[in-house]
Amino acid sequence: MPRDREVAGVGVDIISVERIRKASESSGAFLRRNFTERELEYCLSRASRYKHIAARFAGKEAVSKALGSSFRPTEVEVTHDEKGVPTARLLGRTLEENRDTELFLSLSHDGEHAVAFCVALR
Repeated sequence: MPRDREVAGVGVDIISVERIRKASESSGAFLRRNFTERELEYCLSRASRYKHIAARFAGKEAVSKALGSSFRPTEVEVTHDEKGVPTARLLGRTLEENRDTELFLSLSHDGEHAVAFCVALR
């Protein structure tokens, strides 16, 4: 870790995949309200789409906790880099308020749950 940066916060979240499945199937508004087009394109193309949606939802919650603030869910885009490493890209007001912040994100899903852990450095 660079010496000129310090841990500004950590966040963790766990969520039921079934809860996300029910919310996703009951109304398209849940998906549009919480995910970017890029996130949805990726998740909906996967065989186990609800596990991927749940992991991204948990990722957004973990980022919120690490930053110590709330934001519109679509202002954090949870994706992955070319090696498959999870990343969180800040957008809009959330980006403006956290330009000096670097995020490290880990996602996992297994069976009935998805979990995410985030460290924010400033």
